[in-house]
Amino acid sequence: MDSAPTSTSTSTSTATSTVTDPEAEVRRDAAHLLGLSEWDPAAVDPGILTTVTSERNGTAATAARMRRYLRHLLDNPVSHVPDRSELWRTMLEQCERLTPVQAYTLRNLMGPTSSPAGDGGYAPMPPEVHLEFPRDDAVDLGAQCGWHFLVGSLWDAEGNEYGIEFMLFEQAMYPPAFARELGLSPLDNLVAEVQFAISTRGDRHHQAEPLVTLGTSGLIRTDTSPFSFRVGANSFESLERDSLMPMRVRSVGLDLGGDRPLPLSCDLVLTGGKAVLEQGDHGAMPSVAGIGTFYYSVPRIAIDAQQSSISIDGRQIPVERGELWFDHQWGFLAGTSPDPVLRASDSITAPNPGGWDWFMTHLSGDRQVTVFAPHSKEFDAFYGCTGDTPPPTMTRRVGGTFMDSNASTRLVWGTVHVDRWVKVMHTPNPQRYPATATWYPNHYRFEFDDLPDDISELTLTPIVDGGQSAFFSHGVQICEGAVVVSDRDGNDIGRGFAEAVAFADTLRNRLRLAGLPDTDEMVALAAEPTPSPELAAANAAFVAAHPDEMAAIVAGAKGLEFFMEPSSEA
Repeated sequence: MDSAPTSTSTSTSTATSTVTDPEAEVRRDAAHLLGLSEWDPAAVDPGILTTVTSERNGTAATAARMRRYLRHLLDNPVSHVPDRSELWRTMLEQCERLTPVQAYTLRNLMGPTSSPAGDGGYAPMPPEVHLEFPRDDAVDLGAQCGWHFLVGSLWDAEGNEYGIEFMLFEQAMYPPAFARELGLSPLDNLVAEVQFAISTRGDRHHQAEPLVTLGTSGLIRTDTSPFSFRVGANSFESLERDSLMPMRVRSVGLDLGGDRPLPLSCDLVLTGGKAVLEQGDHGAMPSVAGIGTFYYSVPRIAIDAQQSSISIDGRQIPVERGELWFDHQWGFLAGTSPDPVLRASDSITAPNPGGWDWFMTHLSGDRQVTVFAPHSKEFDAFYGCTGDTPPPTMTRRVGGTFMDSNASTRLVWGTVHVDRWVKVMHTPNPQRYPATATWYPNHYRFEFDDLPDDISELTLTPIVDGGQSAFFSHGVQICEGAVVVSDRDGNDIGRGFAEAVAFADTLRNRLRLAGLPDTDEMVALAAEPTPSPELAAANAAFVAAHPDEMAAIVAGAKGLEFFMEPSSEA
């Protein structure tokens, strides 16, 4: 079909980077994170000026730390997983100076490299999860990664409607013990990314250029009592010591995808939400032999109309109503298990493609549904499509959580039909993130197995045409934004948010972002590896020889219900 995936690996370009002055790029990105249009030392706090321009935050020191980690990986191979040493050696050869964007992208191209726990790695997921607040609102500096995420809908006094997305994503660049060897504190070891976007219903979607900074810059600040997480001028800040809300949320950014930079900002005060929704198994989403994440949500968050506004292109817009959703997820998301049996089990067949679809809805009657669907090899034909005609309808099973009006929750399963697609062309910075011209989902129809009849069939329609395109700083593309929710009869019954991640093949540009060659050979090295026949056979034999260990792993796993639909015979 015309929409079959079009490979991006035909180029033989040897370009390695668009960065001509690495130190200037560090300062330029720091300025934008601080809400400045350009780097002006006189406008920067003296303490921040010192840390941003310090030697340990410079591109040479960042690269030196990365080289030490790559040598560590080469000197400490892990059993039962595909050999990626050639990739790491190639990275080592190219690793002379690294901006935060380059270091962050390089780190995310390495593949799963570290195990939790005993070897000084990241904190493992516990076998049982018991969320505790306000403790678990804070940034966990021992986790491999995590994010605080706010999305939803806003309305001004004239009834104009806006969608908003704001996320602070943190990643520990190196395992804790290794970071200590490098002389990095847990905060120094963080890399933080800012995502911020606003859509105007019936008009346009704007994403501010996604930006990252390292903990050594001094721009990342976290606190616990009250909770706060700040990256430059972007922040989540609780206003009471022992409660997540009320909370002030502020962000600034520039959409660089038009004829001129277009400034965006928000300053919102969240007054409170419905209740904590513990995702997965009591907040484990999932927990399998040390791998997984903690995850909770707060739906139906209102705003203080007297203290809340957004700004688009310099036009200040007071907002008088909001219906928002907050997520906090953190843990050990991408790595190798410390258990050799699980490592072997995971490296027998080709891996599923990266990416996922995520949805939340606020429905009439004070009810909420949230759904998560990781990408699967079964649907490969729908990923990476760049032809002249859109893909056909994609139909798949999905799992999620239903919260009723009393805040009781239960697992739900259903079917989603992606029956409209959009070729996304907007980019928040064409120089860093070229348009992919890839077809992304643009209309969803859900049929749930076991929900109240009036919400058993839902349709999600984006509030703008043309796609709500966005990018992660490391180059993966997203199409996400606010949606109108309708019932089977077409009645407007709520609002929501739809997120489609990594339908586009952006690997070649991710190599450029990392400062690596974008040749066919490098693309092959950096692609997610399929276990060789020899490794697959050896791993299958190893798993077969350890049935009790495998059975114990499966029995102890928590939160897999969203990834494995229960058998109809159960």
